[in-house]
Order: sequence, then C-alpha cells, then structure tokens
Amino acid sequence: GGSSPKAKLLFSSTVAQKLRSLDEAYNLFHVNNNWYIFLRLHQILCLRLLRIYSQAERQIEEDSREREWEREVLGVKREKSDSPAIQLRLKDPMDIEVEDYYPAFLDMVRNLLDGNMDSSQYEDSLRDMFTIHAYIAFTMDKLIQSIVRQLQHIVSDEICVQVTELYLS
Repeated sequence: GGSSPKAKLLFSSTVAQKLRSLDEAYNLFHVNNNWYIFLRLHQILCLRLLRIYSQAERQIEEDSREREWEREVLGVKREKSDSPAIQLRLKDPMDIEVEDYYPAFLDMVRNLLDGNMDSSQYEDSLRDMFTIHAYIAFTMDKLIQSIVRQLQHIVSDEICVQVTELYLS
C-alpha cells in the first residue's frame, strides 16, 4: 500500500517506550539450573531474532538506496531478473520482497518446526535472503526445541514450581 517499506517492519514507538521504562526495574529471582538454562536460551533466542530483524532492516534501507540511485543516475528501474546469477540461470528469482524477509523468516522457522520444510531448504532460503548473515538462524529449530524441553522440565519439576511460587509471592 501507501506505507513506506520500513514502516512494515518497525515496532510501535509507544510499545518501545513502555518497554524502555521497564529497563530501570530490578527483580531478583533465585533459580535452579533448569530455570537458568531456560532464561539463558530465551536470551539467545531474543538476540538471534534481533540480529535477523536488524539485518532485514539494513537490507530494506540498502535496497531502497540502490533503487533510488538507479532511478536518479541511470533513469531505470531494476527488475529482479536483472541479477547476473538469475540471467545465467544459476539461481531462481525469489518471490519474496526485501520488505517481507523478516516475516518470511518467521514463517520458515514455523514450517521447519512443523516438519513442512527440510533443514537444507530452510538454510538455502535463509542464504538467499540474508546472505552471509544467515548463519545466526541456521540452528533456530534446535534452539527452540531446547527451550521447549527446558519449559517441560520447569513445569514438571517440583523444585522449579516451588521457586516460581516463592518468586511470585
């Protein structure tokens, strides 16, 4: 539509402002190993998602600058099929627009976890979208599976439940 490409990707500023005010909050939570491992894996997941998100933003900005330069300097509009690799039929053109890389990435992770996509296809698609920066997301399925396993330990282990109740009281 009429919104800018970057607007699709940006978080609401009001949500970000609310979260920023929580940075000053401090809570002490004494935990056992199961909780610690879960929290650490969660942090790794958040960092990886942020890095892929940031890379998608950079690629949107870069693509926008390239298109503007081509329009101003060359007076032409670039097509997807203009890539030499695509013209030599070494690579198929991607159906995904740069603005949709991050949502497509999330869908691919879901499909990988659901078994609707195999890992080699997942990695190839990531490489096509995020080039050399894709490696950070190659083991996303293993990370999420480990997080789920830790959550199962947390809800089934009596000590974990007691630690949680102590924190909440």
